[in-house]
Amino acid sequence: MVITSVIIAAVVGVVLVVLYATGGEPVPTPTSTPTPTPTCEAGVICVTARQLCDDYDDNEIAADHKYKGQILEVSGTIDEIMRLPLTDEPFLTLDCGLLIDVWCYFDKADESLMLEVVEGDYVSVRGECTGKSLLEQPQLAHSTSVQVVAAPDDGDDGWCFIATAAYGSYLDSHVDILREFRDSYLMTNPVGRGLVTVYYRLSPPVAQLIDDHPSLKPIVRAGLWPAVALSTVAVSTTLAQKIAIVGGLALVFYTLVLWLKRRALRRLTG
Repeated sequence: MVITSVIIAAVVGVVLVVLYATGGEPVPTPTSTPTPTPTCEAGVICVTARQLCDDYDDNEIAADHKYKGQILEVSGTIDEIMRLPLTDEPFLTLDCGLLIDVWCYFDKADESLMLEVVEGDYVSVRGECTGKSLLEQPQLAHSTSVQVVAAPDDGDDGWCFIATAAYGSYLDSHVDILREFRDSYLMTNPVGRGLVTVYYRLSPPVAQLIDDHPSLKPIVRAGLWPAVALSTVAVSTTLAQKIAIVGGLALVFYTLVLWLKRRALRRLTG
């Protein structure tokens, strides 16, 4: 009975997610046309948001000596675009992939610079580093530019921490499928981007645990199998094939429900 319940739960979960995935062909989020990643000029320090956060996390004093008071060109993925409640000052945050972001503040007169970007864009922001805020967030003040740039292909995009640890390589085909599903179905809508952001923040410690205990890898790979299977279906089939698969799963689910009902009736009447 327990095994049957698990099977039903798995089938229902797959059906629901595939239904979401087949709700329409993925439509790219409107963004500005990416430009090449900027090259640092004299007097400007180029750094990724993650590296800036890591440096401040490792040694705040050393990071202040390196960055505070300097003009930085910080690149990263936009997490939020907002205003401060009291001062109405516009700002955006760049995701570090951890529990902190880089907060980039703009003067109100320069908020038009933010009109052509959206959450999820990979951008570079130029501004003066003022160290950490009271909320322990590295920050830029008086930012003077923000532009969409090409994200670096550095083998670690902050998404597949757990899968990379489980399969042993960022280039593994299973990891590649998950990454493709993210780009095609999650990063194209606000809900999906929110889920990815939460994953960014929660998965690194889990991945580290897997790395530290290799015996966990087979268990994690087994747990990832439904996600890999779903992603394979989503990215490798046509809409008609997806509909056929959903119909088949629905039929299986219906058959299981009937079988359980009949079994329950036999027990009651037996």
